[in-house]
Amino acid sequence: MVVYATALFLAQFVIGFVEGTFAPSMARLLGSAAVSFVVCGAIFAHFAARQPSRPLVHAWCALSLQVGASALLAKVLMIGADSTHFVLVALDWIPLIGGLFIGTLLGITLRHRSFLRAQQTVQPDRREDAAPG
Repeated sequence: MVVYATALFLAQFVIGFVEGTFAPSMARLLGSAAVSFVVCGAIFAHFAARQPSRPLVHAWCALSLQVGASALLAKVLMIGADSTHFVLVALDWIPLIGGLFIGTLLGITLRHRSFLRAQQTVQPDRREDAAPG
């Protein structure tokens, strides 16, 4: 779980760094949010596909660790800086929460499909064996 929280933190850090490097505009902010949604969704899907029990709970825990670490880092880096606008914070949270739900659902679906495929491989279709005779 710590590995995924670290991956989320690093992904959000890089996305935020790239976003902050360029002059802010609404198109860049929305593009950054879309990239964040896709990247975080992929991280959560990978996590959920490998988590056999309660993947959504574990995903929330990983997100909580990431948020705690980023809040602590932001507090340290923002000493004496201006206050953060609520709209920018909300714009960062929407892709994270969306990525959590969509990515976890995708990961659960992928894990379930691979389980069904494994079951079909282990137990071949018995219709061929049940020939009348």
